[in-house]
Amino acid sequence: MGTERFEDWSAHHDVPAELALALDFANTVDHRDFGDHRPREFLPDPASLDAWLLHQGFSSPDTSEADFTRALALRSGLRDLAEAHGPDSPPIEEAATIELGAFELPLRASVDDRARLTLTGAHEGTRFALARILATVVLAEAGGTWSRAKMCSAPDCRVVFYDGSKAHNSRWCSSTGCGNRMKTRAYRARRRGDTG
Repeated sequence: MGTERFEDWSAHHDVPAELALALDFANTVDHRDFGDHRPREFLPDPASLDAWLLHQGFSSPDTSEADFTRALALRSGLRDLAEAHGPDSPPIEEAATIELGAFELPLRASVDDRARLTLTGAHEGTRFALARILATVVLAEAGGTWSRAKMCSAPDCRVVFYDGSKAHNSRWCSSTGCGNRMKTRAYRARRRGDTG
């Protein structure tokens, strides 16, 4: 199975390096259904998760069914959290119940050559990779960047994106793409007298 089929969302958009892995993982399911885009699941089975992890630079994933289930739960939880950051976010009671596929994190803290604290793997494999993705989100939350990870408000898109706007109030992954499409749709609905 080749890795050329994976699209790294972060490679084409302005995403802080510390969020790239988490956003790319969250976007391994593609709900876009407009233009040339059709919904697609990039991780339909453990072998595809192995291929994605290798594509991301992790070694020896060898994903079990249990770890695959954890991975899908983690991805779903990250997408739910990103949606909760948006302007149409669910009440906090609902957001607080988001399941992140909790599991033991095989990570350890270490100091790099510039005296910066980093998280490194206690061992290799899928569980380390998933733990590293979750740790990336926790560190981004501590650094204040995770709250800017949002889900596109366009119902036919749902991409998880980084809101780089000054006001932190972006609704769409792209103002020229989804933003224009949704504004045009709303304009046409108003012209027809349709409010829904």
